[in-house]
Amino acid sequence: PHSTFAADGSLNTAVIAQQAQHLIDAGCHGAFVGGSTGEWPSLNIAEREAILRAWSDAVCDTDLRVIGHVGHHCLSDAQQLAKLCESLDGVSGIASLVPSFFKPQGLSGIIKWCAKNFYP
Repeated sequence: PHSTFAADGSLNTAVIAQQAQHLIDAGCHGAFVGGSTGEWPSLNIAEREAILRAWSDAVCDTDLRVIGHVGHHCLSDAQQLAKLCESLDGVSGIASLVPSFFKPQGLSGIIKWCAKNFYP
């Protein structure tokens, strides 16, 4: 499938339905969106929201599960992305990086941080 980015660097969300179908045809059960190739820090919130919406639309009538990466260096932006994922029928879950400066300590610290910031 074609890239989510056009030659000029702009988003090409029209190809996301093709990407989803490619994964389904290949026997995949899920897609990790917005984080696996490391492009998320280069995208603004509107672009990340557009990608999440396009993936949700592409999988709404399929069994393909989408996990949306919502991690961000700005907590309120991460929370905004998490709320969007919660509202989208095609998104089954979220994933996030923990803070890179004031890091939670250990697994229990990470769990507490996620619970506090994404599911208050």
